[in-house]
This record gives sequence, C-alpha cells and structure tokens, in this order.
Amino acid sequence: MKFIQLLLGLFIPFMLCISSCNKDTEESGIINQLEGTKWKLKGFVDSETGKITLPIWTECNECFTITFDTDSTATGKSYLNLMWVDLNKTPLLRIETMIWPEDETLLNSVVQTESYSITENELRFIYGNNYILYEIIK
Repeated sequence: MKFIQLLLGLFIPFMLCISSCNKDTEESGIINQLEGTKWKLKGFVDSETGKITLPIWTECNECFTITFDTDSTATGKSYLNLMWVDLNKTPLLRIETMIWPEDETLLNSVVQTESYSITENELRFIYGNNYILYEIIK
C-alpha cells in the first residue's frame, strides 16, 4: 500500500510538470513560427461591417510586405517607405522613412496599432475596433 502511495505521490507531480511544459511549448510555438515568414497586406478591416479597404497600390508584389527576422521583429516596406515591426512595443508597426505618404489609410492606422493576433494564415494588427490584415505568403 505504501508503495502505491509513493508511486502516486511521484507520478502526479511528474504528470503536472509534463502537461504544463507542453502548454508553454504550444503557446510559445506560435511566436517561434514567425521567424522567416513573409506576410502581405490584404487590407484594412472594419470590425463592425467586415468591409476590407485595399491599399491603393496592389500591383506591386514586394510592396506592403513584412518579413520576420526574429520571432518578434520584422522589416518590410509599403510602396516607398520602409516599415518595421516589434511585437513587444507599441505601436507595433512603425514607418521608418517618410519619403511620401503614399497610403493615408496605412499611415493613420500604423501609429495606432496596440495589439495583434495570429492564426495559421493571418496576422492582425489591431487599432481601435479595426485591424490591419496581413496574410502569410511564405
């Protein structure tokens, strides 16, 4: 009987440790998967109506893209301006150069980004009740 109690006394903490370790790995796995991924701006979404406003220059394949060089930082470009992302600082998106304000919607929303959410194929930079929607391309 004492052997069973001892066995249970060791087994239960061991299982709790394993389950909590797996949970941490799963949660951090989302962030770790960002390194090396490339995302393209799909548009600006009004959360209330679901309407997506497209950027004004959509024919440029490399424009309005960001590429994560670490699990929380990325660089990219709009049409003429350089951008960078830091998921640990607000605003999350920033315009690094201001050559020409080619897309007023982008510039106005970038400075307001306060949080983000990630799914397998979408990255949302949230500002107010709306969000900037990026889709994974790599």
